[in-house]
Amino acid sequence: AQLAENEKIASAVDIPHSRPAAEEIQKNTEVVRPARHISPFNVWMAIGTIAALLFIVAYPRMLPEKVAVITDTIDVHWSGNTSLIKGDRLYDDKKLLDLQSGLVKISFDFGAELILEGPAQFSLVSEEKMYLHSGLVFARVPTRAVGFVVDTPSAGIIDLGTEFGVQVEKDGSSQVHLFKGK
Repeated sequence: AQLAENEKIASAVDIPHSRPAAEEIQKNTEVVRPARHISPFNVWMAIGTIAALLFIVAYPRMLPEKVAVITDTIDVHWSGNTSLIKGDRLYDDKKLLDLQSGLVKISFDFGAELILEGPAQFSLVSEEKMYLHSGLVFARVPTRAVGFVVDTPSAGIIDLGTEFGVQVEKDGSSQVHLFKGK
């Protein structure tokens, strides 16, 4: 309380203004920016993160998926160490399947049904597409599976809901026969 009372009656003190003007400050002041240093650890961490993200995005597409099932077989003989039987699932891994003799019926998840007669070489590309390298195939494609494709070395057949047969000779020439539909 005494200090407050003393402050009220005390005389004013003059403070000299010795501050330089703003213009002088700008002239005499140099802007110093710290040097940027990017550590090698940060660079490698960024590269690793980008690589991991690309792997996460691409990995599911690299794995083969189940696209069809063998629904029936008659006197089937496969070449090599392939031994597919009724009930086996087939993948879209584009692996060459070599049917030496017999008949095999394949039902695609997309809805198409195929009967292959040996000798035939074929591969499954997707649930909507197969590649017939050589041999004979009969295809029944219901309307729900419109757009099913049978590719051969010399032709591509896109089905619009029909029943048809494709024969591919060893030289790659193809014949298509329409049995039902337009």
